Amino acid sequence: MRGALAVALLFVLSQAEWTSAQELTSNDISRQDIQTVDPSSPPTKELRRLDGDARRSESLDTSVRWGGVIKQTLFFQAIQHSFFMTQQKSRDGLKGPWVHDWFESAASPFVEPHWSDGGPFLVNYIGHPMGGSTYAYIYRQNDPSARGIEFGQKGYGTLLAKSMGMAALWSAQWEIGPFSEASLENVGKPPNRSKMAWQDFVITPTVGVAWMAGEDALDRFVVKKLERKIDSAAGRAAVRILFNPTRSMSNLVAGQKPWKREGRP
Repeated sequence: MRGALAVALLFVLSQAEWTSAQELTSNDISRQDIQTVDPSSPPTKELRRLDGDARRSESLDTSVRWGGVIKQTLFFQAIQHSFFMTQQKSRDGLKGPWVHDWFESAASPFVEPHWSDGGPFLVNYIGHPMGGSTYAYIYRQNDPSARGIEFGQKGYGTLLAKSMGMAALWSAQWEIGPFSEASLENVGKPPNRSKMAWQDFVITPTVGVAWMAGEDALDRFVVKKLERKIDSAAGRAAVRILFNPTRSMSNLVAGQKPWKREGRP
């Protein structure tokens, strides 16, 4: 039952995300309608008013697109669960009473609190922070007020704080939420309570946002300079992906090209 639920959710999320990525927003439609007018004819008063309304709407719309945040983050986590389901021990976790096993697994860090889960350094201090950075970028790309803010610029500190909060929330969902390691793979279920530790709750959002800041710094001070020296579009795309891997992942789960940048070809 749980296996079918996980597969169905993965399918729905993937279809919804890639479909929504192709849809035009209402502003896009308004601008498109305006642009279908013969460009050789002088703009009428009504067309100028509509164009002005569209521009003001774009500039004033600063509300976070929470639907995009939720869909894209769950899609990213579904990809990770799909990888774990290739392992027999993860598939074994799908058996048994779902709610009981989920609650028993999720209670582990509270019943027997401990810092480390005994995992390798590469997983706990590289892999998890990269996941936290991806959560943060997903939030940023759905927050219009964050558009265009680069490393070190005014408002960047506030952006980091917001991103860390969202990364902490989604990290908790990944560990103990309804679509989590605890609920699907039963990580932390007795007698292996040590596998669910506070290390992941803390390291993922904090070091993850530091990782994101590092990618932002590289993008502003290294990648931009390299782009000016590279004539090939493929070469510029490769540089962006290489220096900004978690930003590239967040672009992918949003249905965008991984090397996409606001205001840059």
